[in-house]
Amino acid sequence: MNRHFRLPVLFQLFLLCCALSVTGCRNKQNDHPQETPAATSAKAAAPIAEATTMRPLPYQLKIIPEVPAVNDCIVVSVASGSETLIYRWEINGKIKLNESEAHLCDQQFKRGDLVTVTVSGESGQSQQSVRIGNTPPEIIRTTWKIEGGNYLIVPEARDLDGDDISFSYQWVINGNEISGIDSASLPANRFLQGDEIEVVVTPSDLESQGKVYRSKAASVGNTPPVILSTAPETITGNEYRYDVQAKDPNNDEIRYSLENAPAGMVINEKTGEIRWPLPVGVAGRHKVRIVVQDALGAMATQTFSLDLKQQ
Repeated sequence: MNRHFRLPVLFQLFLLCCALSVTGCRNKQNDHPQETPAATSAKAAAPIAEATTMRPLPYQLKIIPEVPAVNDCIVVSVASGSETLIYRWEINGKIKLNESEAHLCDQQFKRGDLVTVTVSGESGQSQQSVRIGNTPPEIIRTTWKIEGGNYLIVPEARDLDGDDISFSYQWVINGNEISGIDSASLPANRFLQGDEIEVVVTPSDLESQGKVYRSKAASVGNTPPVILSTAPETITGNEYRYDVQAKDPNNDEIRYSLENAPAGMVINEKTGEIRWPLPVGVAGRHKVRIVVQDALGAMATQTFSLDLKQQ
């Protein structure tokens, strides 16, 4: 009989299964390692997101006007219910000590000034600022003139910022706008006697246009003649000659005459031709006054002097 102890086959198989089971559990623990202390500390230090809400201003302010000019009164409108409010005004950072109302007036603002109002009450404090803008020019009045038979409009305007002012013109004759003329003068050939003339003037500075200004109507009556020529004051030879040239804006017939002249000087009443044979032995200064008159009696004059030396 064999003395060696032999285990049954089934018991050997049981021990093999137990050994395999223990090995599998250790492998699973290696797949999921435990966290180190450093990793645990980092996870604890991670920030927690929190919802934040912006705190609204206690008062809703509105400054009127939104773009004030130098002569405006600035008003602040506040939605505050029945609270008692305190107002503090500043101009370019300087507090206006005597201004504690909801408006700021008569401060002689300058363009570019920064105006700030601070409103305080039981609910807190709010602040709003506005900058003084450009003031457009303004036409005060216009004046009519007649020069050389042309109608001339002369605007008088002001700009509170001290800017240079330019003007644009729209002429109106008998209610109809006239194109092609953007100047202060309306040529005589563009209107007739009896026409009604107006002009719309627009002032501008470098930044903006002012309000348009419509002139009073001018009724074209009889316009006097216009003398176009200039009298020569030098004498050549033994005779003084001067051909006076004039026109009538209404195309009326005109006549020439001498109101004051030295002896022997004559003028052609139809052509305006002046002739003066120089007298011998007569020297000195001689005044001449020419009159040009239309058929309705309107007239123009020209006065000059001639110095005659001793011959």
